[in-house]
Amino acid sequence: MEWRWFFKQRIMKPHLLWRDIWWGFLHRTFKRFNKVELRSLKPGYYDVDHRLLHASFQLLVDFVEKEKPFEHIDWDHDEESKSVASEIRSLYNWWKESYLCRHGIMEDFPDHLRPKAFEDWKKNPDGGGSYGPEEREASEKKWPEYHLALKESWEQEKRWDKEEEENLIRLMKIRGYLWT
Repeated sequence: MEWRWFFKQRIMKPHLLWRDIWWGFLHRTFKRFNKVELRSLKPGYYDVDHRLLHASFQLLVDFVEKEKPFEHIDWDHDEESKSVASEIRSLYNWWKESYLCRHGIMEDFPDHLRPKAFEDWKKNPDGGGSYGPEEREASEKKWPEYHLALKESWEQEKRWDKEEEENLIRLMKIRGYLWT
């Protein structure tokens, strides 16, 4: 910062100094627009890819619910605006009605059909254990329902990952329209 600019803008115009102090205080305490609160995640650790998805869609939800763009903007003035409004609604509905209501296959899987932790591991003389192809085959024979549900769960997760990626790409394509 050059000293002449500081002198001219802050010393000669003290109201600007107080305005900057007030806005600095306000935006560091109450109106923190540089933070995204991930209300869709419970407290805990999440990998970056998961937080990125939730942060992006949390910003979309905040845009739709707080800024209310469908009340303030005329989205019907041309075809491009109509298509963007439709895309915003579609992504918002997918997030609120589909994604947040997902229920995985393994979530309701009965405990009595699950293998116990480390039960099928081969014991080593040093006290440790290993889980190789033989142990996996034995576990699949002993717990067939569990392994079938596990494979279905992996396939479900792959489908969900693909759907999440497609919708995140769709959101990034319309990000320039998310302002009021």
